[in-house]
Amino acid sequence: MAAGRERAVSARRTLGTRTGVFRPAPGVRERARPRRACGSGGPLAERILAVHDLDDPVGERSPLGAIEAVGGWSLLIGVGYEKCTMLHLAEERSGTLRETVRNGAPLMVGDRRRWVGFDERVVHDEDFPEVGRAFARETGLERLGPIGAAPSRLVPDAELVGFASAWFRGHRTVPVKTDQA
Repeated sequence: MAAGRERAVSARRTLGTRTGVFRPAPGVRERARPRRACGSGGPLAERILAVHDLDDPVGERSPLGAIEAVGGWSLLIGVGYEKCTMLHLAEERSGTLRETVRNGAPLMVGDRRRWVGFDERVVHDEDFPEVGRAFARETGLERLGPIGAAPSRLVPDAELVGFASAWFRGHRTVPVKTDQA
């Protein structure tokens, strides 16, 4: 059963300003998700947005995994790594996320609006600036420059995710999931 939301009338929680500008642009597609939305434009949009499970908003079965798989790059305009959504994919891969939270939203199921419940992992972005600085320092792969008046950085997603996943495993005090858990 496919669940979706009514894009034109649905408010977005935790949606950044730039994403809010990008979202209504011509040709931009968006995955019908109540939280952790992802929009995409261009020739790979359908591929990037093909799968976005409610209970895997930032993992392998999300647009983040697809963006990384097609060789995507993250462009941070006027913000630091604290706003780098791609680092949530690294968190998921690191095995350091254990807690889940029950969530839900009113979604369109067929032609009716229904409350749909789902579980999603609790993410932690407190150390994103630190892992970003380490990535830039240790790999040399961060490209810096202005976009307009905004200091900006461009980083390759596959390298960032691989580095950050290992960094989280080595630096976080969150218990790592084991097969016995």
